Amino acid sequence: MSTPNRRRIYLMRHGSVTYFDTAGKPFLPENVTLNEQGCAQATAAGKVFAQEKIHFDRVIVSGLPRTVETATRVLAETEQQIDIEHWPEWVE
Repeated sequence: MSTPNRRRIYLMRHGSVTYFDTAGKPFLPENVTLNEQGCAQATAAGKVFAQEKIHFDRVIVSGLPRTVETATRVLAETEQQIDIEHWPEWVE
């Protein structure tokens, strides 16, 4: 008896960001990118996926810069070249 192909869905929030400058003025939310800690978090997550030999069939993000950057860093660590799908309806 063969085992059926199983799929898993991995949900991941973007890495850490900074929404305000040092004077307390907010950045435009749609332009916010990962901060240094967020870059490290996304890279670390990618390393865990790589260690576990996780292969992604699809990668879907909202299209906000921080989500694209998180996905890009994860994929770089897993050495997977997948087109990242942008679903704007996922924008917060």
